[in-house]
Amino acid sequence: MPTYVSEHVLPFFGLTGVLVIVGFVVRGILSPPCDFRIRVRSGRVAFDGKFPASLRVDATRLLLEEMHVHRVTVRGTWTPHRVLRVRVSGRLEPGGGQRIRNYLIAALRP
Repeated sequence: MPTYVSEHVLPFFGLTGVLVIVGFVVRGILSPPCDFRIRVRSGRVAFDGKFPASLRVDATRLLLEEMHVHRVTVRGTWTPHRVLRVRVSGRLEPGGGQRIRNYLIAALRP
């Protein structure tokens, strides 16, 4: 005998799970790869990829102490012509993204 849970709840969670998985796959395919990523979450900064260790302290200081950022993701990609493309997402004050871009472009200048 079918119950409310087996008829209504389980199909919902099954569909939701499938949609979440499809969303992650589509995001992975559509989002361009990056050479480095900086993530700020709750006062902690994590660096992934090819970001120079010598600049991590300065970048952390900029994001946490000077800009007081709480939740931001910064992705950097080098083009074939060695131009740095920076994408910033998250909660920032107006002009915050541009300040981060300017710092990274100046600090990582080849």
